[in-house]
Amino acid sequence: MPASASSALVNVAEDAELRLVRLLADSAHSTRAGFVQDCEACILHGDAAQLMRTILEEKGAISALVSLEEEAVSAVSLLAALLDRVKEVNSSKLVDDLADSVIQSTSNEETSKAVSLLATLYNMRSEPLEKVGLLVKMIDLATARQPALLESSSSFLGRWMEASKLSSMLDDWQVEPVNRRALYRAAASGTTSSLSEQRFTLLTIETYSESVCERLDLFLCNICLFGSFLMHIEGCRCRSPGICEESSNWSYSRSSFSFR
Repeated sequence: MPASASSALVNVAEDAELRLVRLLADSAHSTRAGFVQDCEACILHGDAAQLMRTILEEKGAISALVSLEEEAVSAVSLLAALLDRVKEVNSSKLVDDLADSVIQSTSNEETSKAVSLLATLYNMRSEPLEKVGLLVKMIDLATARQPALLESSSSFLGRWMEASKLSSMLDDWQVEPVNRRALYRAAASGTTSSLSEQRFTLLTIETYSESVCERLDLFLCNICLFGSFLMHIEGCRCRSPGICEESSNWSYSRSSFSFR
């Protein structure tokens, strides 16, 4: 790319960032003295990480961002693009902080909008662990405030509330088992289906090491038997077939488990 073209792109980016900062300052109920000047200095020196921190530390600015109507998604998109220019800093921490700021700045009535903004951030990030973390936040938020967002298979979150689909996506991303645990737990807590809850719970258990699983095998096998009785789930998901023989010594009564 010619130097002149590269310079032009930088100028466009800087101009967009300046306009965003001024829009946030003008839309906020109040901002501290020097907020705009500090942001302008970061833009002038090309310090994307410090610009992001300065914006995130200004609670009034984040509240203003969330309150924007048509410009809100564009504003989050610009901040997400800004993260791509962060150098020698843990950008994942800034992604996490941005997501938390959006959540904290929204009311229960704005949950759908908060999820939409976080989904925009999710779609613009390519790092698998960042995307997993954002999914956890969105599912937890919907579970706590608006569970209906998790029910529809056509919604952004609803499509990931199917265990096989979520597991397959994480396989494609090559996410290590331990890094899947929080997402499986969130999905298990958020689903309204008892069957899905059990499947996500089993996937959660599978994220533990073999040594931990061995200690849990007997317990897990009995849960499988109990689930088979109640949910008509076929087979046992335990890792050690021999354990199932031990679990055959257990029987289920309406009031409790009893040992034969």
